[in-house]
Amino acid sequence: MPTPGTPNDRLDAVERLARIGSCEWSPSRGIQDGSANFWRLVGDQTARLSEVLALAERGVEHTLVLGVGSSERVFRVVAHPLEDHDGERILATIQDVSPLEAQRRDLAAYAHMLEQAQAVADIGSYRWDRVTGEIWWSTQLFRIMGQPLDHEPTVDGFDAQVHPDDREGLRSARKGWRAGPAVAFQLRIVRPDGVIRRVQIHRQEVLEPSHTTFGIIQDVTERFELEQRLRAAETYEAVGRLAAGVAHDFNNLLTVIVGDVGLLQEAHAITELDGVLSAAGRATELTSRLLSLGRSLQAPLVPMELDDAVEEMGQTLRERLPDALTLEIRAGSGASIRADREQLRQALLNLIVEARDAMDGTTGTIEIRTRRTRGGAVVEIEDGAVRGPMEADDRPFRGIGLGRAMVEGAVANMRGRLDVAASASGGTIVRIWFPLTEKPAPALEGDAAPAGLRVLVVEDEPAVQRLAARVLGRVGMTVSLASDPAEAATLDGPFDVVLSDVVMPEGGGLAVLRDIEDRLPGTPIVFMTGYAEEASWLSGQQVLHKPFQPQQLVRFIRSAAASKPRAP
Repeated sequence: MPTPGTPNDRLDAVERLARIGSCEWSPSRGIQDGSANFWRLVGDQTARLSEVLALAERGVEHTLVLGVGSSERVFRVVAHPLEDHDGERILATIQDVSPLEAQRRDLAAYAHMLEQAQAVADIGSYRWDRVTGEIWWSTQLFRIMGQPLDHEPTVDGFDAQVHPDDREGLRSARKGWRAGPAVAFQLRIVRPDGVIRRVQIHRQEVLEPSHTTFGIIQDVTERFELEQRLRAAETYEAVGRLAAGVAHDFNNLLTVIVGDVGLLQEAHAITELDGVLSAAGRATELTSRLLSLGRSLQAPLVPMELDDAVEEMGQTLRERLPDALTLEIRAGSGASIRADREQLRQALLNLIVEARDAMDGTTGTIEIRTRRTRGGAVVEIEDGAVRGPMEADDRPFRGIGLGRAMVEGAVANMRGRLDVAASASGGTIVRIWFPLTEKPAPALEGDAAPAGLRVLVVEDEPAVQRLAARVLGRVGMTVSLASDPAEAATLDGPFDVVLSDVVMPEGGGLAVLRDIEDRLPGTPIVFMTGYAEEASWLSGQQVLHKPFQPQQLVRFIRSAAASKPRAP
């Protein structure tokens, strides 16, 4: 832009560039001698400007909003008295600050958005001038630290809030701080009210133009706790899978032991073998507990009468109690549920043991009740142990270790719910809630099956395979053997029943199921299992749990054959 030739031209150019105008004003004569740019800026709004100048404190900035054309403009007004006129005449300057005001509004909006985002993410920010020592905190950082907004942040004050066990780590971290990539570390802070929170700090050192530390502090307490629970769950799952794998192999060995001893008893009635079967029964119980460790190891749920199931377990439960304790069972729900009988037994067994330990050798009664509720059925286990006030007020399931894992895992697998309450006598009532289901179909009598059944046994464990063939052959059945699904697919049949293991090479029991449904539709299948990992497809299938007695195997096979539709 060419430089104007006269001083007035140059002044006008400067005022236009700075969006400034000037004028003289006096209370008696109003506005006089306005510059060219003054009139461009103000137009015909001089009356409003005069009102501001009349009230203005001399030398102090005032803001004036004027409607200029179709828009509003914001002006900054400053009044300067002329020294040689006793304050009668005023030199006034006005500046159009509308763009600056718009930027200020945008900046305030962005700051508000940032403050909201920090509140949502629970992140605070800070700036520490290492030269002057000045420290600034964002609003959310005051909340994270539990401090009021008028608190004056200092390095010593922050350090005092660091958990004593984490202070040495903070000091070591500070020694290594240098300008360079941002670093992150975690520590615990103690709020003034005593609440401990875990925070993660990200900081960046900047040396130019002034040595300053910028950083953010995020409250990660909930995230840290979730991560801890996830690690514990992963560890628990790994232990469960390992235990279930061991239990699976052990169940195969127990199946052979129980089966062979059972055959010997049938043939010779040797009394001494009762002890072997009793020990095998306790070993079976142990493997069942190991299998229940993994909550992801889903056992198939089948319809059953709740009252019958509980009453059948009475003798086993009573064996766990000393003579001083009595077990009473009042089963009157008349309800049908979907459950796994072994998991239900394990849950009740562990609750009875826990109640026994709580009663600590005293004389009394443990009562098991079943009742029907609206939309469900419940099993209640009540003991008579009187707890102290602290225990009475804090009644999560008291069992610890493996027993607690058994109960919680079994109830979760059976789609149930567990809760604990105080009884009127000061003892504890543990309730297991189950959803209702349709009544189970009446069991088919094994005698309804025809003689001379043809059975295909698919089992990869040779000892179990030989046992099944021996047991079924003794009652007149014709047995064909296969070591895996691939070998089974080469045997044409027909078969009256297929007996298959669940966990095998070449696709396991699911591969057998698909093959039989494709080649021999309508052929009943009985699945043997001592390990039900990811076996949701077993729902609705006939399942025989390992280990089993020879009579159980025969009964399952005959019942399955009797359920096969007869040819017209």
